[in-house]
Amino acid sequence: LAAVFGTVMGYILDFILGYYGFSDFLKKLGYNDYLEKAKDQLKKFGKRGLILGFIHSNIASFLALTAGTIKLPLFSFISLAVVATLFWGILWSILIYVLGEIFLVIIKKYTFLIILLFITGMFLMRFWKSEKTQKQ
Repeated sequence: LAAVFGTVMGYILDFILGYYGFSDFLKKLGYNDYLEKAKDQLKKFGKRGLILGFIHSNIASFLALTAGTIKLPLFSFISLAVVATLFWGILWSILIYVLGEIFLVIIKKYTFLIILLFITGMFLMRFWKSEKTQKQ
């Protein structure tokens, strides 16, 4: 519960920053496209988008800022943030508890293949990005 409380307090701070114009500062730093896309998606999906966005804290933090920017009602945001954070926290805890030992066995047995897969993926991403920039 302490983790949920701390997380929700962070989301409330992000919401307040968005409400009072911190997004203007982020626009000056070059994040305008991300903010506009997040606003459009949040307006399109509404509270469902927030619930799904709380699946990961980094996404949720950015969505909280966006929710403040579009002036979502504070009480509605706080109640949604508490319930969604509890839901996703419990879900992730159960998954980690149940599947954690399996992942540890896989990592121990196949460390070399996982590292090789990661390095290969990095090279493929480099080619993907270079091809994309050549087309433009």
